[in-house]
Amino acid sequence: MEQPIHPSERMFQDLPAALVEEALARTHQVGQQVSEALQRIRSQRETYRQQLQERGLIQRDGEVPYAPIPTTCGVDGAYAIERLLATDLVAAAAVAVEGLSPPSRAALLGAASASGHH
Repeated sequence: MEQPIHPSERMFQDLPAALVEEALARTHQVGQQVSEALQRIRSQRETYRQQLQERGLIQRDGEVPYAPIPTTCGVDGAYAIERLLATDLVAAAAVAVEGLSPPSRAALLGAASASGHH
């Protein structure tokens, strides 16, 4: 019985060989550029943090005011790992959104009356 092919083993199967060779030849260059970009960000970390604090964008959870009306919050994230010959390329993203217009008191009372709750 034939063994199933793991998805990572057929990753480059449909690509032209020259394209795969060129991509693999550039992995060191790309890795170097990514590393340098991350190092620049890391070296500026305190500056970025100070700017965010000065603008009031960083707060402790106890400092964030309580919202007495219903709100909605959504958080999602994703990651991808591309396994290459000499290294793995990892990308991660996260997103958090809070908002939606809160319902008016009249709308809340109307919904409660319609459902029989007061």
